[in-house]
Amino acid sequence: MSGKKLDDYITEGIYGPKEIKQDEKRKYLGTYRERVLLAIYKSEVHQKKGISEIKALKNKYPDAVMLLNDRMNINTLKPYRQLATDSNFTYRYIRNETVDSEYGVIIALDHAIEIENIHLPEENIPNKNSVKEKQPWWKRLFSSSNE
Repeated sequence: MSGKKLDDYITEGIYGPKEIKQDEKRKYLGTYRERVLLAIYKSEVHQKKGISEIKALKNKYPDAVMLLNDRMNINTLKPYRQLATDSNFTYRYIRNETVDSEYGVIIALDHAIEIENIHLPEENIPNKNSVKEKQPWWKRLFSSSNE
């Protein structure tokens, strides 16, 4: 073996095989961004959002896989596991010891599909400027204008 090949062999033995886009795989629970159909944030999982979207994706993409973040409480993920069990949806728990992903549930394929918007639609959140800031009682008492 030449010196370069031997170094590569030793490095691969110590650190594992070289991977492309390692950070992206950590972020999306072990898969690449271009394979993701739907990514649900942890906060949305706590609110049990996205279940109807997952059902629709299962009908459209029967070979999709549900990836569950193993760092989340098992009771929080129960509705998603139940949905997967009831509809013969393949699911896996993904645990990453080094990085805690911001996502709780990801629906992905084993090949690239490249969907532009992979997140749930945002609810109508009132604009900060449109919400009137509540004043303390003493400012309201001494203010000259009735706003």
